[in-house]
Amino acid sequence: MPCPKHPRASAAGEFCQVCLLEQALVSAPARELVVHVPLGHGVDTAVFIVRQDAPTAALLRLKVWRRPAPDAFLDGVTALIECLQAHTEHAIVAPLAAYLDDAGCPAVLSTFRQGVPILSAAKSGALACSAALDLLDSLGPVLDRCHGRGIAHGSIVPGNVLVDPAASSVFVVDFGLSQLTGRSALGDAPAADRAGLASIEQALRSSSATLASSTV
Repeated sequence: MPCPKHPRASAAGEFCQVCLLEQALVSAPARELVVHVPLGHGVDTAVFIVRQDAPTAALLRLKVWRRPAPDAFLDGVTALIECLQAHTEHAIVAPLAAYLDDAGCPAVLSTFRQGVPILSAAKSGALACSAALDLLDSLGPVLDRCHGRGIAHGSIVPGNVLVDPAASSVFVVDFGLSQLTGRSALGDAPAADRAGLASIEQALRSSSATLASSTV
């Protein structure tokens, strides 16, 4: 349905992409951010490519939420950033910074890397299914290393697994954010992407928690 504030934009829920972006850009601390390209939106989230002109020119990925962040969200993101930076993995697009707007809703900036969802690439024929399986298989050791450090993505769904235009490498976005925003904490129902596909990683963790509780 049309957004009451921006009639030319469609609203998913109460807010449209423009509403989310306006508030996020206004609230960004000490950053000169200019919208470049909208990447997509859900009921209460939106993702954009934004251009940062200072202190250095760069393209960034901005994800914003239209619901208040849980307690200690910023501390959680800071700890996540420090942990991921200490163990650099090319297949993981780690967050760079996070902040809250005036309403307490979170926004997270990360490096922008060009890519398309792996399922979309396979369905369109741009990526052979065998190649997609090989790329997914290459993520296993990366996730194992992260799990060994006590951190998990929490929402490994097709929309968060991207391949580069040449389909020569695969990477994941939004690492750990689904848990920090409270949507797929351990024991909750598995997070799902916009196509309704649930995260295998989160389903396994939830199943493990259920099994553990049933044996106590």
